[in-house]
Amino acid sequence: MWSWLVPSGLIAWMTFNIFHSIRRQLRARRRKVIRFEDLDDDILLYITAFTPFPHHQRITLSAVSPRLRRLFRPIIFRDVQWAPAFQAYAFPSDAIIPFIRSLTLLPYTHPMRRELRFDRPRIASQLQDELPKFSALRTFTLGHNLGGGMWTELLEALAFAPVLDKLVLFAPWGKSRPDSMQPLRLAENLRVPPLTLLLYESVTARPAGAGPSIVRRHASVMEVEGENLRRLVTACHATLETLGLPGEYLLQAINTGVNWRRLRTLYLRGLWPAEVCEQRPARQPSRNGMLDVTPPEGAQTRILRVLELMPNLRLLSLHMSVLRNDPDGVTYLVSTQTPSPPTRNGFLQHLEEFELASMTPEEQILEFLPLGLESLVLTRFPIEELGRTLRQPILSPSQLEQLLQRVQFPYLQKLTIWYRIRSPDDLDSEQRLLALLPQAFPLIKALTVHRLFNHVSAELKDLWNPIPSFRFLLSQHSHLTKFALNLDDPQRYNEYPFDSIRDGTYHQHISRLSQFARELVELCTSLRSIALYIEAGDDPTRYWQHWDVARARDGRIILTSYYV
Repeated sequence: MWSWLVPSGLIAWMTFNIFHSIRRQLRARRRKVIRFEDLDDDILLYITAFTPFPHHQRITLSAVSPRLRRLFRPIIFRDVQWAPAFQAYAFPSDAIIPFIRSLTLLPYTHPMRRELRFDRPRIASQLQDELPKFSALRTFTLGHNLGGGMWTELLEALAFAPVLDKLVLFAPWGKSRPDSMQPLRLAENLRVPPLTLLLYESVTARPAGAGPSIVRRHASVMEVEGENLRRLVTACHATLETLGLPGEYLLQAINTGVNWRRLRTLYLRGLWPAEVCEQRPARQPSRNGMLDVTPPEGAQTRILRVLELMPNLRLLSLHMSVLRNDPDGVTYLVSTQTPSPPTRNGFLQHLEEFELASMTPEEQILEFLPLGLESLVLTRFPIEELGRTLRQPILSPSQLEQLLQRVQFPYLQKLTIWYRIRSPDDLDSEQRLLALLPQAFPLIKALTVHRLFNHVSAELKDLWNPIPSFRFLLSQHSHLTKFALNLDDPQRYNEYPFDSIRDGTYHQHISRLSQFARELVELCTSLRSIALYIEAGDDPTRYWQHWDVARARDGRIILTSYYV
């Protein structure tokens, strides 16, 4: 009877839905649903770090809930810019001051309406009053294009920041434009924060209007900037651990009368000091009428004397060139024509990393570096070719071979070299050079080679292929994990860098490089990453295509490309 009143299909449907609802509720109780904002802090930070624009994404997420706002606010306000002459850039509020770790002072003004002028006394006074509240501030940066650069009252105001220990200067004291204000001189006796890092990023001077893109600074600018740097660096030398300067100012900025044993890192960028290009004065007769046999001290010797005052350096980076119209063959520290530094045991005995651009065949500084050196970078500055403006000497394979034969770095783990193939004889020298590397440096873990090639030589036609030689080289390195090679591919000779991945030839070239990479890694089982040079984009330091290297169980090589 019930089956007639209530159809069996309806009974089955009701039974299924009742029990299905009960089962779903039970499963929901057993399985806790985790919302996005309930994830741990470190997971949320990790996820947002891989978004295309992490800073903007975190700003957006901070408006979703109070919990996300508390999480992301310290990161959002970690780096803050302040333009006191631009009313839209107000001084940071008390609510975010505890989060600020880096503060940048900018000279921005509004181009279309009258704004506050860049009032130096007011700015210094305001910073002096407010900086004691900045409990997390570690870095202060002076932004670009500020006429006159840093001034005394500002430096002394920075001393009121409780933990400030890093100063980065982008604005030069010298005139960046003909209409710029006169450079400001710092006081002789400065009161500055206990800085551990000082970087002066105005590396090279660039002229207004037409002309070469890099020039030497004018004598009047050199005098002011050099003296300012000397006063600033001397004032903080007792705590300074990292110092970055334009190469032109090395001999002016370093006070040889103070103790530099605290310094651990020295970066020099730009041009060699002008003194290395000056001709040495002729020997003068002494008072007794005899010719003085003591030669005058050259600039290279003076540079060595400065380095001798820094015995605890761990990293020495000399990325410098000279102008095209400067004398040739002067970019060296030690040669047969100059006095040598002390023995290996006494010169830079704690040095771990050494970088040098503009290497010449006469250079002998490597022979005096300590046995414990771990990283050696022999490079070109800048990375891009600027032959019309600068001298950027590149050694031949035989010259580089002779240089490396004279050194002993048994613990070296990182090596970067440049050389140029100009003739068939250089190909034979290259074979000897590549055979030397695994014997001289058996513990190498990271190797970068820039192999430049003369593509217009009729003698070298059809002799470019370097793959077999480098396959054998890699097979001889049992500790190598990273390898980068600039092939100087003939297919890209005289071509402009790729400006878009939509360029059809771009993908063809990537495919070609991928095949090269696969061949290169085949015999080196320790390799974990490989990079091949490709000119793409507008940043020469990132002209590389990278692959992670893995091997399947059957021995197949798996290359996974990524961008740096």
